[in-house]
Amino acid sequence: MEQAKTFEVIPEESGLRLDRWFKRRFPALLHGRLEKLLRTGQVRVDGGRVKAGFRLDTGQMVRVPPFSTSAPDSAPETKKYVPRANSADQHMLRNTILHMDDAVIVINKPAGLAVQGGSGTTRHIDGMLDALQFDAPERRAWCIVWIAIPAVFYCWREMLCQQTN
Repeated sequence: MEQAKTFEVIPEESGLRLDRWFKRRFPALLHGRLEKLLRTGQVRVDGGRVKAGFRLDTGQMVRVPPFSTSAPDSAPETKKYVPRANSADQHMLRNTILHMDDAVIVINKPAGLAVQGGSGTTRHIDGMLDALQFDAPERRAWCIVWIAIPAVFYCWREMLCQQTN
């Protein structure tokens, strides 16, 4: 088993936060892993426990334990749940389109339907965006505008048309 190593803070690193010092010296170390090393007291500065925001001074000694930059073997691979729109939701979402061109799609967002998912929210527009793929092989990179009051959109579109004419 490897031993912990001690590094001296050089003048160019004076004033750096400890987490940023680690990022410079050990770019492959993930921030979450560093936080765990700090919480468990494995990383120390001048023999004492510190937090990620601790500011380093020239000459301080940073104890760095041996660590692996790869993910632990025991961590299960998790797949992110991506909700899909059923045919009724696809039909509903397509019927709410007020305007669509190559750059922008304007949707009259139905009341009560969340835009983004969250804890316990399984039905939301972000999860239904694949329904707006139409015949394209993948989802388009539109600027999506949610409109709660369609009359606002129509007034905005009218003003825009008058400015361009």
